[in-house]
Amino acid sequence: MTDVALKLGDKEFTLRPTLKAARMVSTMQGGFAGAFQAIGRFELDAFVTIIAAGTGKKSADIEDDVFRAGVRNLVDPVARFVSILSNGGEDPDTSAGDGEGGDADTGND
Repeated sequence: MTDVALKLGDKEFTLRPTLKAARMVSTMQGGFAGAFQAIGRFELDAFVTIIAAGTGKKSADIEDDVFRAGVRNLVDPVARFVSILSNGGEDPDTSAGDGEGGDADTGND
């Protein structure tokens, strides 16, 4: 599993891609595509829901921190977290092709 570090003001959090978090994000945002759309629309409630799901905290306990951090500043880590959730807890940018040969440029021999 690939965790995502997140800083809200002076507080540091870890977003953990668990099945429970995936189900919560998927259900509350109308699927992972809906979550990405809500992130793109800078919807505060979506950011709060996604971060709460990843941290295991209640939305009410982090909503002020999310607001003060500014959703614009949270787009990258939150979108990365949703991407990881939608890929079974693994980072899609690093989970495919690791250690496989054939991708290196060998030049003209």
